Amino acid sequence: VELADGKRVLAELKPFETKPFQAFEPLPEFEPVPAGEGEFCNSFYRARFGADGFLSHLQTPAGRELVDSASPARFGAPVMQNDYGDSWLLYEGPIDGGSPAAAFEANRPDPLERESEADGLVNRKATYPAIESVEWFRAGGTLRVVQRGRLCFWRNRVEFTLTTECEKSSPLIRYKLSILPQGKHFRLRAAFPATVGKGMVAHEIPFGIQRRGHSEFPAHGFCDCADDGAGLTLLNRGIPGNNVDDNGVMLLSLFRAAAMEYKCESERSFNSGVPHTFEYAVMPRDGESLDLVAIPAELYVRPVHPVAAAPEEYDFSGFDLPGNVRVSALRESSGGIFLRFYEMLGKPAAFRLNPPKGLGMWRETDGLERPVSEPKPCPAELAMKPFEIRNLLLTK
Repeated sequence: VELADGKRVLAELKPFETKPFQAFEPLPEFEPVPAGEGEFCNSFYRARFGADGFLSHLQTPAGRELVDSASPARFGAPVMQNDYGDSWLLYEGPIDGGSPAAAFEANRPDPLERESEADGLVNRKATYPAIESVEWFRAGGTLRVVQRGRLCFWRNRVEFTLTTECEKSSPLIRYKLSILPQGKHFRLRAAFPATVGKGMVAHEIPFGIQRRGHSEFPAHGFCDCADDGAGLTLLNRGIPGNNVDDNGVMLLSLFRAAAMEYKCESERSFNSGVPHTFEYAVMPRDGESLDLVAIPAELYVRPVHPVAAAPEEYDFSGFDLPGNVRVSALRESSGGIFLRFYEMLGKPAAFRLNPPKGLGMWRETDGLERPVSEPKPCPAELAMKPFEIRNLLLTK
């Protein structure tokens, strides 16, 4: 966990436990290392950075190369596109509210490189970043690469700082992008040209996984591509606009300088001069199954947050679920503890649920926490169907 002052701590917590940050072990501070191309290798991947700070190679443990070097975009680079749409429509506007087609504008193909009109008059090309400086840092088993640069198209200008981190003990490569946008009518996306990008596309949705095509769709926490025995997952923290184009480029929509200026006063919607920060990550793997993705994705997408200290009434350290069964709610309820969990990968699951000491009974409820079965003694022997959602009330 990185604190507000930039210091990092190793947070070790029991399930649903709270502790003060001061109780955690501080991690080593980052020290600068000589500039230049760098390699990073752990048990999850082998990565190589170019002198410009972008990943030039990313291989799975079995040696599958995931970076498509033929793409015009560098792997992980922010990209600017002209966007003359509004709050309802991408790229083109205003929308014709009287047209029956206006209701079907969502989920169109949204490629990295948009085709120009026949006369070539309108510029539909993407604008790629100019890197002004690259700094390299190490702290223990962590490599940090900090790039500073800009994206410019005439009067539109975005100054940015992109931080990339690789860690020995983690399968994730983490990105943090801070921008200062100036101008309007443009869009920023993060591009990951992938060799698996033409394979199966899957998005996490609330309580499950949805197979989808090569267009932009909202993803709850991650978008995944898998093909020929390897996969790449693109994880987002509250940035749902995910797209894989027909050329296999995984794209994450970050920012739009768009407004409804033809209809109402909305100048502030362009957010010109307003700093923004975005966090996202990629996870390479061998195999096409999402089994390895579920837990790292949850830990990243729903991270530890500072909260008011709470007394520990129940110890959930013996609370063990299969990797494909995730908890979406655990809270005090009338007469006990309400628990909602779900099967997220489309596979059946059978397990024993051991509640904490002090909770000896359980019963099924509906989604509004109303009991629908008689109380039964713990532990609970449960079987779940693919994508099933279950609600339990645990009582003394």
